[in-house]
Parts: sequence; structure tokens; C-alpha cells
Amino acid sequence: LFKRGWRAGAGEAPLRENLAAGIVMLSGWKPDEPLLDPMCGGGTILVEAAAMARGRAPGANRRFGFEKLAGFDAALWERVKREHARSGEPAKALQLFGSDNDPRAIADAKRNLAAAGVE
Repeated sequence: LFKRGWRAGAGEAPLRENLAAGIVMLSGWKPDEPLLDPMCGGGTILVEAAAMARGRAPGANRRFGFEKLAGFDAALWERVKREHARSGEPAKALQLFGSDNDPRAIADAKRNLAAAGVE
């Protein structure tokens, strides 16, 4: 599940999405607290934090290999995804901040946040 399906651009050393999610979880961050990523690069930690706060399942917007299996029931899969989806909106505005000394990284972060729908 490290491929979430939202990355629009990556710098020299992109952080895998599942690693970023683990870092956010291990940090003890809660959605009602501010979060600062001072070396945000492509914004992976910020995107994963925003997705967690909104209750989005990892990889919810991507396709999986099992969907190509002969016995795959597309209608059932869509129903399961709908039943487990949340509203997608946090209870209040999130305070997520990122910075980087590389303007290209900031541009990548902005593109990735937009692609993930959490700009």
C-alpha cells in the first residue's frame, strides 16, 4: 500500500507514503494540533497527515491488481468502498505547515497536495 496514487511530482529522494504515514503515527500528532514539516520536500508527510485526519483509507483512489482477477466483483468492491468511506472533511480546519529551502520542492509539494485533494 505504499503507492497511494496521488503523487504528482517527486524530488531527489522522495519519502515513501507508507513511511510518511508511519512517521506521523509515531509522532503522536493529533488532527487538532498544528503540524510543521520544516523540510517537507514533496509534502508527503503533510499529505499523509491530512489524509489521516480526513479518515481516508490508504490507496483509496488507486487501482489494485486483484481488480483484474476473473472472479472480481466490481459492484461489490464499489459498495464496500462506499460503506467504509467517511465524509472526507475534518471536524475543523487543519493546521499543517511545510517549508523547504528548495523552491522546486515547494512546487512539488503544492502539486502533490493538490493531486491528493488536500491543498
